[in-house]
Amino acid sequence: MSQNEKTKFVLEGKTNDLLFVNGNGSIKATRLVRVDESTSIENDEIVDVAVTSTSNNGRHELFDGLLGKTIRITVEEL
Repeated sequence: MSQNEKTKFVLEGKTNDLLFVNGNGSIKATRLVRVDESTSIENDEIVDVAVTSTSNNGRHELFDGLLGKTIRITVEEL
């Protein structure tokens, strides 16, 4: 299988668009959602991938480094 055949889908988006932070700051998350102008919310499959950081001390160095940026997530079959 070539690299392109292994790639099932690619999602790109801005980390701040669907940003979630819980009340005490121990969880931060964002989601990338696969939709476009031709997607029917009622009839089509909607796929999303979440990036979640948990830290009881409230420090999220890796996740915070993604804030304000566009990210890409690639899902591949292994």
